[in-house]
Amino acid sequence: MAVIDVTGDGQVLAHLVDGRTLDVPARSLKTLIPWALEAGLGQRRLHKWGTDGDPLLVLTPAATKKYGLPPELEDRSTLRLPDNHKVIKELTKAGWSLTKRGFGPWARIYKPVENGVRRCVQLGVIPWGALGAISGWYMDDNTPPTQIARTLGTYAQRVISPRGTMASSGIELMLQLRPPTRPVRVEILDEATGEVTEAFKPGPLEGSLTKPRKPAPCEAPDEHPEVHKHFGTNRPEEEVMREEAWNWHRDVTDDERAFANCVGIDTNTSFLSGSSRLLVGDSDPVHHVRPAFDPKIPGAWKVDFSHAHAELAHHLKPGQVNPLDPRLPSPFTPNGEPPAGPRWYTTQTCDYARKLGLTVEPIEAWLREPLAAGWLDPWNERLSVAYKTTMARLGVTEDMPVEEFLAAMARLDEGEGDPVERTVLKAIKQSVKSGIGKLRTTPGRYPGYKDGDPWPDLDQTWWRPDIRASVIATARIVQHRKIVKTFQLTGRAPLATYSDCVIYPTNTRSPLETIPRDESGQQIRGAFRLGVAPGWAKLEGARSLDWYIDIHTGGVNPARYIAPRDGERIDEGE
Repeated sequence: MAVIDVTGDGQVLAHLVDGRTLDVPARSLKTLIPWALEAGLGQRRLHKWGTDGDPLLVLTPAATKKYGLPPELEDRSTLRLPDNHKVIKELTKAGWSLTKRGFGPWARIYKPVENGVRRCVQLGVIPWGALGAISGWYMDDNTPPTQIARTLGTYAQRVISPRGTMASSGIELMLQLRPPTRPVRVEILDEATGEVTEAFKPGPLEGSLTKPRKPAPCEAPDEHPEVHKHFGTNRPEEEVMREEAWNWHRDVTDDERAFANCVGIDTNTSFLSGSSRLLVGDSDPVHHVRPAFDPKIPGAWKVDFSHAHAELAHHLKPGQVNPLDPRLPSPFTPNGEPPAGPRWYTTQTCDYARKLGLTVEPIEAWLREPLAAGWLDPWNERLSVAYKTTMARLGVTEDMPVEEFLAAMARLDEGEGDPVERTVLKAIKQSVKSGIGKLRTTPGRYPGYKDGDPWPDLDQTWWRPDIRASVIATARIVQHRKIVKTFQLTGRAPLATYSDCVIYPTNTRSPLETIPRDESGQQIRGAFRLGVAPGWAKLEGARSLDWYIDIHTGGVNPARYIAPRDGERIDEGE
């Protein structure tokens, strides 16, 4: 990849990821694209049967002006250059095409494959927001081109060559690490001559998703044709699967008012732990009435867990902790409250209920054939390594004692560390979260869309709301297990949870107070543990208990805001 910039004397330079620069002779966009293909830019494929990454050119504001593009897009609703713009006309006249998404902050410009050679260049336009908040990079438009090149190059080396937004990059990484097909040798018989020749044709690759799949009606967003087919525009709430992250907070008990403070601990990249060895389906869902629950079958199950607390309490021995204690968030709902009746759940949630000791009797289910291998495992592994590598470059390593880890994270929170590595870290975390989120995109970004009609994403193998639901459900279950274990060992229940963050009441403002340890001082497996690894935890923020009560009483979840904001000094009660 290269960042294209223009010097003060009008010279066009390409800044490469290794710090070198190249003179760019192209004087128009239609000649810049062939130059990129001839310059040898691009990324080697991540999988034997994947595809090489196309060259990526990122235009600074000066280069944007140089190549005849406007400083900003007038159409703020579509964020696209009009089809009648002179630059697009010149590209079209030269034989180049744009994808259906048009010419936006991230654009693909290509010609048809010829003799097996792919001719495509990706373009990122900085003043249009290619590296801004809208894409998840949060980089300033005036960032030096050398720093941009090093940042994008580092991300490409550890994750993938950027594909636009963080969501698009996260999805593309899934597809490149699990290509849908591989070449298969076949024999072709010429019936006229009897001659047999060999050829290659695409064949399915084990462990990969090979075709688009329909969602179950409960898994699909309201706009989906399946929802309109079954319910029209009035789908009942109980027919919607709500496998989402927690947003729960509760009143402080009289005993807890003795604590002076509260501490928020945040799980590192929880969606990575939720995607490891994930059970994934590879067929359209089939409806079943009152099936026996099978934890090895992926799908959506309608079960009534509204009496789960009482059922568990009936079987507990004296002194045993009830995992569904009302002081803890319910693992069955995003609002943390016990479910009111039958609801739809993923296989992962139902299996957790079974392991808790609950009776799992599905009323109905939509079930799929299981995929032979963990589709997200390579994605999980690459992003986990990228995350830990980047944290190590920022001075936070896996072998650190807990106290040193907290000190290193405090320095990081204060702004220490290489700006490039800090930006890459944000991009990696955003790729995880947004990549999973994109598995259930809605049609809001398509102008003129009408509810009930299909939209282009539904034709993609990656459009899988069931997989998104399973990842989020698994992450929530993992979090609940840690909450229960911590409750058993310390007697402390959380006050609030929001996504990855859990707030506990404390005497001090140190998270060490909430972390169980054994007699040797080691953190206990199964409870919250402080450390840099994915699935472990870090300090999110600490405040006074009075602050918690004020925010909670106002109807707002304190776990959303316990982290200090930029420039904020936390000194309540001092």
